[in-house]
Amino acid sequence: MAEALGGGSNARENKRLKLDLLHGFGSLGHLNFKDGVVFIEDDNVRIGFPMGKYFAIRHIEKPEMNFIKLRDNLENIVSICTSKNRKYIAVSEKIRGENYPQVSIYPVRGGANREREKLFRYTETKSTAFVHMAFAEDTRFLVMLTGYQDSQIVFLNTSTTKLMGSYTLSPGATRVSISPKDSHVVAVSGDKLMKILRVQENTFKPLAEITNLNMA
Repeated sequence: MAEALGGGSNARENKRLKLDLLHGFGSLGHLNFKDGVVFIEDDNVRIGFPMGKYFAIRHIEKPEMNFIKLRDNLENIVSICTSKNRKYIAVSEKIRGENYPQVSIYPVRGGANREREKLFRYTETKSTAFVHMAFAEDTRFLVMLTGYQDSQIVFLNTSTTKLMGSYTLSPGATRVSISPKDSHVVAVSGDKLMKILRVQENTFKPLAEITNLNMA
């Protein structure tokens, strides 16, 4: 808030100052979450990465940056992913004072002042965050993995933010993905674990499983 004095009088006029963020330095890559830097859009000359309470988009050949503003009460970012067409990003956010996972889905274009595109909270878990996520090829669905406390797969319709199903795994899962050929087939991998499931009628039906994998 800026305060200005009227010419020669005691009247005060309050004026708001608006600051535009033009450039930033550093990133949150040191937090060791997966895929901390991603390519944005199809031209492969823009990268995206978290920076404070913003998601920064930087041109790698020109001194140009854009920013997506994240939530004011953001405590930290746990994981991020981009849609296959690179037009959307999903951000798993740990919110100060809240103990359940949530994800925000933002359109890449539009600048720092855009409204949050989609927000989904998941309370049926002991975990506090989604540790890994992946979009379907057509961006219609998002699969998410909760933390080690219960290792659940959560399948979301991104258009309606409707929960399409959840499934509890054995401990050790670290990554999830959706088949590029069938957006209702999900793969999960982790420590000595690989599992493939189909989402059908709001439930997960196992298709294949390999355990005790020796990756040596």
